[in-house]
Amino acid sequence: MSKTSLITTLIGISMLLLILLCLQDWKNRSIRTDMVLFLLLCLGLSSFLNDRQTFFHNSLVNACVLAVHVLALVMFSKFRHGLSLHQVFGLGDTFFLFATIPALTPKNYVLFILLSAIFALVGSHLMNHKQNIPFVSYLAVTFIPFLITKFV
Repeated sequence: MSKTSLITTLIGISMLLLILLCLQDWKNRSIRTDMVLFLLLCLGLSSFLNDRQTFFHNSLVNACVLAVHVLALVMFSKFRHGLSLHQVFGLGDTFFLFATIPALTPKNYVLFILLSAIFALVGSHLMNHKQNIPFVSYLAVTFIPFLITKFV
């Protein structure tokens, strides 16, 4: 199997996992961790095979971006509302964001997080979600165009 066909297969599997995670989160407001780990494996391997030169740098910078994001959420929720992170932001949401770390450049990763948050705010308002916003669903839908444009 050639490198290109392996990357294409991994991206196809990633797309299927994104759709399944989106539907699962929308319906149950929870996701299976093993599916997220498999997504991390597929995205990481496809990104590594696609560009070994920048894979580790991009992953490290994106991990730092995610750490700052989570830290800001912890501080905001704790000091503003007296809530723990788990009460505001689900563990599945964090795992999903972690799984997407190797797939994008730092610029696109920040853009992905910002657009996902905006999409989730607007979508939850339009869908009248008062509590338990299916954030992974919004993340997955937002992530698909980023994934397509990276590998097409």
